[in-house]
Amino acid sequence: MSKSNPLSAAAAAAAAPAALSDLQKAKASFLNSELSSSYGYQGWLEQHWWAEVGARFGPGQHYLDYTGAGQFTTSQLAAAFQELSTTGLGNPHSNNPSSAAATREVAAARALVLAHFNASAEEYHVIFTNALDMQVTAPGPGQDQHCSSSSNSSSSSGGSTCHLVAWPAKDNYEGRLYPQDWVKQVHAKSDVHNQYFVLLDAAAYAATHALDMSAVQPDFLTVSFYKLFGYPSGLGALLVRKQAAQRLRKAISAHVESLRQWTYSQLLQLCHSNGQPLVRLFGRHAEGPRQQGGIFQFQVLTPEGDRVPGSLVEAAASAAGLHLRSGCNCNPGRCMANLGITPQQERERAAKFHKGPILIVMRPQGSNSSSSSSSSPEAIVRLAEQQQQQQDAGEPPLEAVPLPLGSVRVSLGAYSTFEDCYALVRLLGGTFTDFEVYQRELAAGMKLVRVMDDAEHAVKLRAAVALAQ
Repeated sequence: MSKSNPLSAAAAAAAAPAALSDLQKAKASFLNSELSSSYGYQGWLEQHWWAEVGARFGPGQHYLDYTGAGQFTTSQLAAAFQELSTTGLGNPHSNNPSSAAATREVAAARALVLAHFNASAEEYHVIFTNALDMQVTAPGPGQDQHCSSSSNSSSSSGGSTCHLVAWPAKDNYEGRLYPQDWVKQVHAKSDVHNQYFVLLDAAAYAATHALDMSAVQPDFLTVSFYKLFGYPSGLGALLVRKQAAQRLRKAISAHVESLRQWTYSQLLQLCHSNGQPLVRLFGRHAEGPRQQGGIFQFQVLTPEGDRVPGSLVEAAASAAGLHLRSGCNCNPGRCMANLGITPQQERERAAKFHKGPILIVMRPQGSNSSSSSSSSPEAIVRLAEQQQQQQDAGEPPLEAVPLPLGSVRVSLGAYSTFEDCYALVRLLGGTFTDFEVYQRELAAGMKLVRVMDDAEHAVKLRAAVALAQ
């Protein structure tokens, strides 16, 4: 095992209790908990993570954007290059030797995809696509086929109306898991006059969860392979129904869930010295793994409840070696609802070609809904719309409220480690506890942030953030 492997180094240090660091103590506690049986694929991650994934990032780096793109392993890449360098392949659908070899490879790949999702070749076709966007046409006017939480489309044929109902198995913004029995419920609406079909978007779901097509049986399933295993990029598939979950998928799901539970419990404990929460979490983490996947969508709050711009949090994370994402993550509908921005305000923003990370809205004095850490997105939007109606009626006095356009997303995947999650909690607590955002610094677009390094020395970093309104 490589001496450069930080995971093995942490394990070796655990043999000397007097020299345990805070990380090693926290990990030892985690490994002694009931969650340890699901973590790390029975020791495989500790032995192989550095050689397969970590080495190309380097020490101190923590990849936390698995919903954006999965990570390939070094052995996977070597196997692909080995096959390409030793196999002559041509354009399929011909009879020459290289073409026949390519045709066999494509057929084998289709069979593997069907087996992975426990889908019968007698029931489903596998259509490879060059991108997720090419798998389906837009399901409805003004809808984005893979970014919206749900959408539907209708068409008439032969005297009956066909309805296509589409939704993601896992919301890529908050990580919510939607009930799989919805498929049967939609199908049950079909009659002689109306036929209902289901398109299930599994791009985010399939990377961390098992999907048994023999049980769920959607009519269409979209898959993104680079989200599953990182290489090759830009390749997806559409499974089309003609008329279980594997052990590996179950292991990945259990692994991600063990880290989700630990990270969720730690984020809830982050508070400022005045007792106010440091983080406002979106999603349904409190409801458990049947309702929530391994995505943490959150905003960092100041001691007064004001929201720190996500771009500033991302800048601090990047400086500390954490790879996460800020913004709306291709899901503006759910994002704007969480932020308390009404559809009318969003349309006005778009009409003005507003591109800054902060939107200034007028709200009744003392009614800043951004400080609420428990209200649902729907309740926040209803409150904002009521406030807008009060504003239109000329009552009561108004004040300018800055709303950061976006939040911060951390997403876990098959090769996420305890160290990744520990680094996230440590960064947030060490950097943003009792963190103040001063208006003069916001105006200047600069802010000094404090980041704790691996030796627990405080360093100051100048995070240049464009905060033009």
